[in-house]
Parts: sequence; structure tokens; C-alpha cells
Amino acid sequence: QTGPATNRDRVLHAVRDGARTGQEIGAATGLHKGTVSRAVTALLAAGEVFRTPGGTLTTSTGEVSA
Repeated sequence: QTGPATNRDRVLHAVRDGARTGQEIGAATGLHKGTVSRAVTALLAAGEVFRTPGGTLTTSTGEVSA
């Protein structure tokens, strides 16, 4: 297997790679905005991604300082 298998996996990988908005995720994955929205909703419900107070997406619950 060379890459993420499902749309949900593709969205999760895009967030892990730095995409923070639906538009960025769509650009990174080539998925339609409705598909991105459904995948994000599922990932949020599963606790695999989190929405920051500013509305962007992240895979961690807190900020990581460098």
C-alpha cells in the first residue's frame, strides 16, 4: 500500500502534514469540500483531530512549543 486508503485517512494525513482548514485539506487531498467536511466531522467525533479555539484543525490537544 503506497498511501492512505480512505478519504478519512487522506484527510487525517493532510492535517498531520499541516493543513488546518477545510480549504487547505481539499487542496492537499483533491477531495470535494463536502467529502472533506464529512471526513472532518467523523475524525472530530472519533477524537483523532481537534478544533482549536481559532477554528483550525490539529491532531494534538494542545500547543507544542519548539
